[in-house]
Amino acid sequence: SSGPAVLASTVCAVILMFLVPRNALPAAALWLLVLLPVGYMYIPKVLGQYFAPSVLVIGIWMLRLAFAHRMIPLLRMPLRGWLISGPFLFLFFASALGSKLLPQSLGWGVVFTVCVIAPSVLGQICLDDVWPTVRRTFAGIGLFLGVLAASDFVFHFNPWTQFYRYEFLVRAGVFSTFRAFTSLGHPLVTSLVASVALVICVFPTGAAKRWFYWLGAIGATTALILSVSRSGVFAVGLAVIIGVLSGLVRSRQRSGDMQGRLGVVLITTAISAAVAWSPLLRRRNESAESVGSANYRSASVDKAMVLIGERPVLGFGPGTSPWVFGDRFRGPLENSALQLIVSLGIPAFLMLTLGICIIIAVAMRRTRAGAAAGIVAFSVSVVGCNAIDSGPAILGFITPLIVCAVMPQGGRPEQIASWPGCGDRTEDQRNTEGIPSSAA
Repeated sequence: SSGPAVLASTVCAVILMFLVPRNALPAAALWLLVLLPVGYMYIPKVLGQYFAPSVLVIGIWMLRLAFAHRMIPLLRMPLRGWLISGPFLFLFFASALGSKLLPQSLGWGVVFTVCVIAPSVLGQICLDDVWPTVRRTFAGIGLFLGVLAASDFVFHFNPWTQFYRYEFLVRAGVFSTFRAFTSLGHPLVTSLVASVALVICVFPTGAAKRWFYWLGAIGATTALILSVSRSGVFAVGLAVIIGVLSGLVRSRQRSGDMQGRLGVVLITTAISAAVAWSPLLRRRNESAESVGSANYRSASVDKAMVLIGERPVLGFGPGTSPWVFGDRFRGPLENSALQLIVSLGIPAFLMLTLGICIIIAVAMRRTRAGAAAGIVAFSVSVVGCNAIDSGPAILGFITPLIVCAVMPQGGRPEQIASWPGCGDRTEDQRNTEGIPSSAA
């Protein structure tokens, strides 16, 4: 039997995640999401779409961030994240108590806490500069997806196709034109990841050499075009605007930056135009399949509003919208924003939206254009997918960006300096007390 071998391999992998440098964990999680589309494979849903290997790696990363400050009680820290996380968790548990699918609600809550709430809180005490690792990883992912999408389009060769469940391959036959699945299992997921990778490659804040990021941008653009997704166009356009705005402060300080920003705007405008007016997208927009898809989505909004009207405050329970919508109506609810409202209720959804906006605002104020633009691209793209409630593991793509957005400037959290007796400590004293200045 292969069971003992799989178990032994899993244990060894977990131990390895505790031994490698912390900065390597976000890269490992992102590549696991890209290379192992377990949500579309023949494995149990709880492992494929909830507790995927990438979620496990992110969980270990969060634990290591927390215990890196082993002499500092985290609950004493005046973290901004608790202002949103506390009330949101209260609403979450209140909603879960009324859920008829409690295991699904609790599983969804664990994944959401690991991938969104934990990084928004622990990222504020993260002393590791993870941004260089994250931006290089997304550049590599963009290049990889572009090569794989082009290979599928030109040579009809995609090694990952053999691993997908049959029903997903059948759905591909209804598309009116070619759409790249790449290694991610679905064109919309390909578009989502490609749009995030593209804007990060366009805004690789702090990168000295840009050639690798331009290669990543070319690859991500190729994957975005071949995914033939309209939401990807909007995501990139809005994310670029946010990225440019987040650099205005630096542009005022450095006269040369304004020319660089102008060049970025021109380049991204050309990229957006190439995506928006690609022959594949135009052919799909004119097809009966596209019209039917648009009509279905429009009708789904009306159906979702009926469910929201029944339980507007606490919803039907975290992560339950796929089952609630599917039992009442035919087909999935292909809108992640409406999924969250149906599941969590309006107050929790508004609080979550506010929290994401605050994270983006923090990144913009600190001129972290890549992190801000990446979060915007993810948020816009995921709205058009049947994703967050159906497969919350996809939230792993945004986890490193949240950490990069809220992590302190200068390698030292402002909160630590404000504690009694911590203001004037030297580097050696802080290291002795378990406050590392770099990845361990």
